[in-house]
Amino acid sequence: MESCPWHHEILDLSTRLCAKLNDELRRKQARRQSKDDDDQCGAAGVVNIEYGVACSHKHSVSVVLARKDELFVDGCWETWIDYDKFHALVDKGEPFSVADYRAPTPPWALAGAEEDGFDPADVRLYKKKANGKSR
Repeated sequence: MESCPWHHEILDLSTRLCAKLNDELRRKQARRQSKDDDDQCGAAGVVNIEYGVACSHKHSVSVVLARKDELFVDGCWETWIDYDKFHALVDKGEPFSVADYRAPTPPWALAGAEEDGFDPADVRLYKKKANGKSR
């Protein structure tokens, strides 16, 4: 485990990666807009894509980067899946989008939450180590 990064390092890297990615996406959008202005075609239907750090889970040292244009609704992340809705949509056999089955992200799962991604309803169990001691 000594060569594995710590969660705060992954979170920092993810935040910097998001900023870099968003800068590049803005540059591409500006170039596209400039080209559209030159062509006098307009940019109807162009979506301004932006990513954000949505969730993190300290124990698994993981972070979720998500598209704000699809999953950040009215100032809240909706990165969870309503599986009942999802399966109902699949059974219908008609086209659907992520907006049709997304669900609000619980506050404890958000990046920066005090719970660090741990569901407060879950009980954490500590195993005894080989030396017979637990934490």
